Amino acid sequence: MTKPKDLRSWFDGLIKLLKLERYPKKQGFELLTSEKVKCGKTKLLEQMEISIGALGVCSTDIGPGGKTMVEFERPGQYHTDPKLPYHTLRSGVPVGIIDHELGSKKP
Repeated sequence: MTKPKDLRSWFDGLIKLLKLERYPKKQGFELLTSEKVKCGKTKLLEQMEISIGALGVCSTDIGPGGKTMVEFERPGQYHTDPKLPYHTLRSGVPVGIIDHELGSKKP
């Protein structure tokens, strides 16, 4: 039978590992919700490979469960290479979209 002392040390170790795992996710979330990102300044996110800038909408569709599915591409007028830079985004991952004209004044 397991002793309470052994269980306590196991749970303490587990909590420590969970905190270590959670820290980078918390940092990333704070960065994603920062004022700089809301203002359209996303270069740091691109350097961290959690953002892809200057994309255009290629197509839209309705997916399973009535969810909107959007396919993006790199517009030819902005890029000579249609390949996307390395990133950690995967198909089906929910994303946030920031209007590239956010900083400009609209009439």
